[in-house]
Amino acid sequence: VLGTPPTAGASVRLLDGETRLRLSWSDDQVVAKTRESLFILLAVVAAAVLIALGLAAMLLGRVRAERRLSALRTDFVAAVSHELRTPIASLRMLSELLAEDRVEPEERPEVYGALAREARRLGNTVNRLLTFSRMEGGRVRSQLESRSVTATVGDAVATFCDRHPGVQIRGPDAARDVVACFDDEQLTMALDNLLQNAHKYASEGQPYEVTVTEDDSEIRVAVRDRGAGISAEDQERIFAPFERADDRLSEATEGSGIGLALVRHVATAHHGRAWVDSELGRGATFHIAWPRSQS
Repeated sequence: VLGTPPTAGASVRLLDGETRLRLSWSDDQVVAKTRESLFILLAVVAAAVLIALGLAAMLLGRVRAERRLSALRTDFVAAVSHELRTPIASLRMLSELLAEDRVEPEERPEVYGALAREARRLGNTVNRLLTFSRMEGGRVRSQLESRSVTATVGDAVATFCDRHPGVQIRGPDAARDVVACFDDEQLTMALDNLLQNAHKYASEGQPYEVTVTEDDSEIRVAVRDRGAGISAEDQERIFAPFERADDRLSEATEGSGIGLALVRHVATAHHGRAWVDSELGRGATFHIAWPRSQS
């Protein structure tokens, strides 16, 4: 090839004089193409950086979630162990006293009563854990029957008061009998969990109050305490398994952290809902509601 190097708009000629290639790009087109290529390159780099940051954030979130789940499981095992250890230790001590004949005859009825109470406590704890496991796995079916909600709630309150002498609870108005379709055992369990929570976290705020109300669309059971209350940001979180509103307060109280999760499971099994109304320093009211129209 002879002649000067090709430039924009120049021809490239061979020895025989025939034109084989002609460059037709102008200087402006070259600049535009360069800018376009640079823009595409920058866009690709920016997209790659964003994808990398997104993946890193997802990985970090998953690591944090796994750590939190691991911590919750550890706390759950510790809480359950503590909850089981107390009645087991009481049963062992009382049974050893009886086996060694170290109980006076006039004291034996009291010891027998204590044995029965601790056995019921142990059985209730195990049943609560098993029920939670079955409900989490969707293996519990509600036995819905038409019966008196007022009577079931009244019996649950009376049973709780028998187990906790000195606790004052204002039960539902027996004169206003509310009849609906529900699972008696599940509602009793949910109500017992709500009363247990009130007893743990609002022990100085007695008396508690339990009400049963109805309207054209739904039935409501509510438990009101006069404790420290629950902040707005915690009111939904506490219904998740193993969650509590105040970790500092929770460290001083027994419990497996599944009580309110069970309450919500019971409400869901009745096609209903469970929630709390509360303000810090003004106590809390927990509600369970389900529709009248359920079959």
